[in-house]
Amino acid sequence: MTHAYFVSSRRSLSFLTDRLDQLQTPLLLVSAQDDPVLGIDTMATVAEAATNNPMLIVSITECGGHVAWPEGWKPWTTQFAYMSDQALEFAYAVQGLINEKKL
Repeated sequence: MTHAYFVSSRRSLSFLTDRLDQLQTPLLLVSAQDDPVLGIDTMATVAEAATNNPMLIVSITECGGHVAWPEGWKPWTTQFAYMSDQALEFAYAVQGLINEKKL
């Protein structure tokens, strides 16, 4: 990869982390330490920047790859349920806060 790519990537990451404290809508970011695209350093930077905003939850798992989180010997049989389960649980929690007028 070229130097320009990495400079651009760092600029994009800085753009994101500088604005995380401005989020006003609940957001769940899920990543894995073994993600070959983002990498743990990127998500650690995002997680650190997110500590100032209660609207942002960052979950970093030990393994999961890039947008997959396969489970078992035949992950296609579980429909890669981990990510779907996390998204649903988060949505239900947000809906509960809205119903209780806490959000």
